[in-house]
Formats: sequence, C-alpha cells, structure tokens
Amino acid sequence: MKKFLLSITLLFITYSYGQADVGTNFKLLFEQEKYDEIINYKPKDNQQLAANDLFYKGKAFYMMSEDEQANQYFDLAIAKGPVFDNMYFHKGMILLYANKFNESLPLFEKAISLSPTESDFYAGKAEAFSALKKTDSAQVYFEKVTQYPSCKPRAFVMLGQIYQGQNKNEQASASYKQALSQLSENDEMHQNTSFNLGLTQQLTGKINDAKNTFEKHITLYPTDYQAVAKMIQIYYALEQFEKAAPLKTKLYAAHQNKQLNSDMEKQFCFDQFMWKGRRVMAFEKFAEPDDFLFAKHHFYVMTDNNEIDYQIDSETSAAIRMSKSKNKYVLCLVKDQAHHTYWQYVFNDDYQYPDLKVAVLNILNENVKPAASFIPPSK
Repeated sequence: MKKFLLSITLLFITYSYGQADVGTNFKLLFEQEKYDEIINYKPKDNQQLAANDLFYKGKAFYMMSEDEQANQYFDLAIAKGPVFDNMYFHKGMILLYANKFNESLPLFEKAISLSPTESDFYAGKAEAFSALKKTDSAQVYFEKVTQYPSCKPRAFVMLGQIYQGQNKNEQASASYKQALSQLSENDEMHQNTSFNLGLTQQLTGKINDAKNTFEKHITLYPTDYQAVAKMIQIYYALEQFEKAAPLKTKLYAAHQNKQLNSDMEKQFCFDQFMWKGRRVMAFEKFAEPDDFLFAKHHFYVMTDNNEIDYQIDSETSAAIRMSKSKNKYVLCLVKDQAHHTYWQYVFNDDYQYPDLKVAVLNILNENVKPAASFIPPSK
C-alpha cells in the first residue's frame, strides 16, 4: 500500500514539474507584439503548457486574426484552469466576431461575475445585444460601461448612435463629444463620430456649434461631400450665403468628376428649416434643364416619420426657355396628385435665396393663390 501511495506521489510531482509555466515570458513577448514567438514556442520533452500559457498562446493567435486556433487555446486554458476573467472575455469576443452573438453572452456574463468592475466585459455584452438588435438591452449595458473611467471611446460612439436612432439628439451629442475627446484624428471612428456630432448639433438647433464642428471636419476630411453639403446647410441657416457659394461649386465639380456617392448622385440638400412644426428640406439638382419639363429645386415638406408629404418645386419648361422672358423658373406646388403653378413667383439663375424662401413660405401659408392648376379627375 505504501509503495502504491509513493508511486502516486511521484507521479504528481513529475506532472507538476512538467508544467511549462512560461506565462511571464509569454506576457512580455505579447506586450512586445512578438506573437509569432509565442505561437511557435514548443515545450520541452514531457512538459505541458500551464493554463496561463495556453491563454497567451490563444491571445497571440487572436491578434493574428487566426480565430479558430485562438478559440481552441482558450478552450484548453479554461478546461485546464485555474480560470480567470479574461479567458471567458476573449472567448466571448471570438464568438462575437464569428457572429455567434447568443453564444457569446454567457461568457461575458461569467467574466463580469469574476470582475464586476471591468468596463470591457460590459462593453462586450452590450456589443452582442446590439448585434442581436436588442437595442434596449444594448443601451442598458453601454450606459453602464460609460460610467467607468476606463471606458473606451467606441462605447460612447455606440451609445450615441442608439440615442440618435431614438431622436434623443441632445444625449447623442454628449456621447459623441465624449468619444471625440478620446479619439485621435487618425482613428477610423473619428470621421463618422465628428460628422454625427455636427448632425446632432444641427438637429438640436445649436447652429453655431454645428458650424464649428463641420468647419473643422471638412478641413480634416475635404472629400467628405456629405459633410460639405451639411456645411452648406449651416451657412444657409446663418444666412452666410457667400461662404456657401464655393462649397456648392466644389460639389458641382465633384459631381462632374463622378466622385459623389449614390445618395448625392443627382441632387444635394442645401437648406432645411422648420415650418409649423414640420421640417422642410430644400434640394438642388446638379443637372441643367434640357427636358421639356424640369425641376431644379425641390422643397420637400416632411412627415413626422421623415417621409415626403408634398413639395414645392422650381420648374422650367421648353415654353419658358423659348420665351423672351429673362425668367427661367416658376414655383409649383405638387400635392395629392394636383399641380398648382404660381406665376407670381418666377426666377432666373441669379435669384437671391431669401426671396425664393419667402415665396415658398407664402405658398405654404396659402398667402397667395395659384395662377393655374391641374387636378386630375377622380377615378
């Protein structure tokens, strides 16, 4: 019996001695980004890597975007133990990147149970809920993350997007500001965050703040033509039309060079304003009239759901262009399939925008009656 117990003891001693506990070296190599050395490390004869070593080997594969191998080593580390929070967290992140969102959630929860003050663990759970389109749950966890000093800027960005989707633009602006205070201009998130900050400032009526944000933005990102259009809108809101003019020229040149995305391929929004609690969006087409009937400008009256209800257009026709009149456009109201023409309001290309806007408002307020109307017969 004693001999048998001695054999067991010796076996245990040999096994313990055989653990290749090189965690300190792996940690140093990982901090030096020498991932290949960690991956290619071979234990000596009869040695086995400890749980911490297996974890760092998994992290090295993780950093090399070899997620399948990383996942295998995280599983080995967890199975061998002792287990610590980051093992669960990194395995959760692997599953998150593999679009296995539901499977990642319990791993983040295990990491949180071991370290309930680690912001990254809550952020991982928030990301999984966001990917599952469980916005309410994602919001709860992103809000929790942002309470920690160690919170990374992405959490503020994601929370800002949630607020923005809920039309909570004040809260969205605050989140984007916090994110930008941590983001460098070289960070890939900086451009979109800067744009969204300017947009939410515009939507909350903080026009001067939006002006400062977009002026800086287009200096950093001069080919962000969506931002150039927003800058034009800001200048129009401030009635600084002379500052908007060169930006409009820039958009026309980009259109000519086919540099605009599909959203701006044909037209761009140059102004927006509120009328009786409703938003009016003013668009200008790049093309010049050559069709029989052509609308250069559209003033879209929007619904609460951000859909077009009806519109006022500046129209031109071959008849107008062939006449001896110096005027080129006439304002028309298009509503409920009816078409109303206001010959009281005709303009040429050298129009002054304040005059055009007043005319549009007069039509919206029904201060004038149409000179001619076409109302299709009811079926």
